[in-house]
Amino acid sequence: MGGVLGAVWSSAWPGVPDGAYAMIGAAAMIGAAMQAPLSALALMLELTHVGFGLMVPMTVAVVLATAVARRLDGYSIYTARLSANQSTISA
Repeated sequence: MGGVLGAVWSSAWPGVPDGAYAMIGAAAMIGAAMQAPLSALALMLELTHVGFGLMVPMTVAVVLATAVARRLDGYSIYTARLSANQSTISA
């Protein structure tokens, strides 16, 4: 989704790299799924080694995505799996 948004944004305002939006979107998705914003930022920076210039927008996107995920569902990929295991053990 970030890559698509980046392509649309680049067509409207040339000069912005599409890959930057893809990285920001990927970091936001990882942060929301894990509900661990600092871990998502560290993971994206370690995996890409080029995201240091995008640290501020990436931080904003990850924090917003994590807040929305906590507000909508409250479960991370880890806690959802734990509750699924508990229901199969009880049955």
